Amino acid sequence: MQAEQIAKQLGNAKKANGQWVASCPVPGHGKGNGDKNPSLSIDINEQGVPLFHCHGGCSQEDVFQTIRELHLLRTHGTARPTRQHQTDTAQRL
Repeated sequence: MQAEQIAKQLGNAKKANGQWVASCPVPGHGKGNGDKNPSLSIDINEQGVPLFHCHGGCSQEDVFQTIRELHLLRTHGTARPTRQHQTDTAQRL
């Protein structure tokens, strides 16, 4: 799934600074009140791996877990974000 598709599935999708942003799906985001302003950056690296960064402070693990539970990521392959994914995400943001 491409970044645009994931963002649109999550809601409040828009393109900003060359990346897609959407509402963070983590249940505890916004003190449990949800993400009213899109704060989840979504990108796809050269290898086709999705990269996520919640500007509201949700952990990478929580973001990946929730997105997998929503069936927006393939279940095979990387089971959790690796340090390289986190580094790639941090460098892109």
